[in-house]
Amino acid sequence: MLCTVQPDMYPSDDEAMRVMDRLIEACPSFSLDEINADVPWGAAGQMGQHLTALIDQGREVEAARTLAEVEAIFHEYEPNSRAVNLLTVGLMEGVSPYREDFAQLLGPESRRWWNGLNAYMGGLHPRLEPLDRDPGTDSPD
Repeated sequence: MLCTVQPDMYPSDDEAMRVMDRLIEACPSFSLDEINADVPWGAAGQMGQHLTALIDQGREVEAARTLAEVEAIFHEYEPNSRAVNLLTVGLMEGVSPYREDFAQLLGPESRRWWNGLNAYMGGLHPRLEPLDRDPGTDSPD
């Protein structure tokens, strides 16, 4: 189930490009394909897939550096901002749900959004919002 995003949730082109520029700068191995170059949501999803590929290749340090930038962005923007939606619905949705190796590299606020995204996509929570724990588990985080 893909998250449904209302058009007003999309970041402006300028805002989305600033967020993506920060992520690309934090992850020099990422190469944006031509298809997604002008589509921030596609680019964010492609970044999520790239980060999981780095983890699969044993390059957790590089993935963690990029995810630290994701954490910083979460702290700079309001929870219902368009930039936060780009990261959750774009980047995080590009990662297979419930990948614990990915989740372990997330900062506290990123992890809350990860829990919320997985709960929402799994039908365990009615809306996309940060959650202190994944409702699909009995333990926090």
